[in-house]
Formats: sequence, C-alpha cells, structure tokens
Amino acid sequence: MTNIYKRLYAGFLLVLLDINLERIDMLPDPLGYWLILIGFMMLSKKEKSLDHKIGCVISGLMLTYSIYQYIANIGAGSGHLTMLSYLSTVVTMILSASLCFITYRVSIRNYRYRVKQARIKKLMKEADQYIIINALAILAFSTVMIVPANFILGMTITIAIVVFVLQVRFILTLKRIKKQWITWAISPQTIDLEV
Repeated sequence: MTNIYKRLYAGFLLVLLDINLERIDMLPDPLGYWLILIGFMMLSKKEKSLDHKIGCVISGLMLTYSIYQYIANIGAGSGHLTMLSYLSTVVTMILSASLCFITYRVSIRNYRYRVKQARIKKLMKEADQYIIINALAILAFSTVMIVPANFILGMTITIAIVVFVLQVRFILTLKRIKKQWITWAISPQTIDLEV
C-alpha cells in the first residue's frame, strides 16, 4: 500500500502544480494522471472493487484528455472562453472531483481495519465536504455562460480559489495517508497518526 499511496500522492501533486515556462507546463498533467492510473491499477490487483475500476477508467480518461490538452495548448493563444472550452472545463471539473472522491472512498475502505473509528468518521466527513463543495462549485461554474458579463471574471476567480483550496486540502490529506502507510510498513506495531 505504501507504493500505491506514493504514486497517488505524486500524481495528484503533479496535476495540482503548474509551473509554466513560456506556454509549456514543466510538470505536465499527463504524467500525474499516469501515476494516478498506475496507483489505481495496483489497487485493483490487490482487491477487486468497483471504486478501483472506476478510478482506473476516470484516470485513464483524464490521462488521454490531458495528453490532448497538453499538445493542443502548446499552439493555443486566444484565451477566450468558447462554448467548447467551457464544456471541457465543466467535464474536467466533474471527472477530477470524482477521481478525488473515489480516492477518499478507497482510502476509507483500506483504513477500516487499521485505525480507530473516529479517524474513519473524520475522513468520511472530509470526503462528504469535498464532494458537496465541489458540486456547488461545478454548479456555479455551469452558470457562467448565462450570467451578465461583468460577473463572469469574479465568479470564475472565486470558483478557482475554492477548488484550489479543496485540492490543497485533499493533497495534504493524501500526504498524511501516505505517511501513515509508510509508518505501518516500517513499524511492526500499529501506530496511528492523525489523518
């Protein structure tokens, strides 16, 4: 499990971070989604679960789409919100939120016999908050094309900040989960860290 969570953590971190040189992302999202896909494939080998299969499918779709986006964005330049880019953003938000939520569910399932029930409940509460706030952000972003033009920039910035904060919180939780599995791997006793 340690190697699986290392891959998941590194993958989600690469997807979250964007370091651009000119118009080229130095930490390409396809690499991150590839690591996430490998992590879910490793989970599927350990235990057959619908969540693992869905995680593989979504990360595979995101890998394929991010390769297309990475190649297409190198030559892009207008920066205007077209209907296609708008729909693409909504679909990407939905798939990304789903992938993170499935990672929460898988982590909760893998934790169920290893940690105290209170920690499981805390992780479940965080997962519920994550998906509800993301659903509201996606719903709000879905209205961008129908609100007056003077509200679009403010709405988009607010939604981007909310989603970014959620992603950072998710990454930090995933880091703590990874650290917990590393602790369990090197220690013969069960040691529970705060999740």
